Amino acid sequence: MSRTWNFNGFELKTPSEYEFKEYDLSSEATGRSLNGTAHKDIIARKREIDVTWWSLRDSGDDFTTVQLLGILRLGAFGTLVYPDPESGTNVSRRMYVGDRECAMYQVKNDVAEYKFSCTFIEE
Repeated sequence: MSRTWNFNGFELKTPSEYEFKEYDLSSEATGRSLNGTAHKDIIARKREIDVTWWSLRDSGDDFTTVQLLGILRLGAFGTLVYPDPESGTNVSRRMYVGDRECAMYQVKNDVAEYKFSCTFIEE
């Protein structure tokens, strides 16, 4: 399987770290009855993908923080293609970009290097 990453048609560098989360969205009927019995009415399952890139540079590289931030700001929602641990294939999901963090940890030859993290959240 080709483990490609793509957001809104833009190829992304393979992340250094990738965390897959799946969570249930429950209806208002979820909770406990007066006798203490638990009730769960799942209305949807959604995914959250946390990714981190180490050693992204702000210039001079084939994939920079400047490019990545530009790609992630192109709209509220987009299509993320990523390797899915559940299916073992690449999947395509409509997601929005949640929090983004970019921490500079060193400068070499006047080029800053960053640890960049963001979260993709399924619509």
